[in-house]
Amino acid sequence: MTSKRRTLTLINALVLAAGLGAGAAVLAAQPWIGVPSATAAQKLVVAGGSLSPWQAVVVKVRLPSGETSTQSATANATGALAAEITTSAAGTYRVDVFDTAGQRLGGGDFVVAR
Repeated sequence: MTSKRRTLTLINALVLAAGLGAGAAVLAAQPWIGVPSATAAQKLVVAGGSLSPWQAVVVKVRLPSGETSTQSATANATGALAAEITTSAAGTYRVDVFDTAGQRLGGGDFVVAR
């Protein structure tokens, strides 16, 4: 193998390794939000992860009546979120979680059966 070919092979390997490393970092940094699909309780916990440590979020809940309730929550030191929602009536609720810049991080619907 010539010196030029070895250099190109080494450069290609380094570029590939850098690309794979950057891709893994991007995938690992994506926040997620989990909303249980149903509950019979008066309280429900919206979970999240891969947030920044102590990241503030806004949790918006559309009630079965159509009204919207808004509350603040904060991730813990590891970037995990546990936002407690109190339900007031049976029906379908919609939860959306936003960062403080207004970007939606995730959410979902859940049904309260009583």
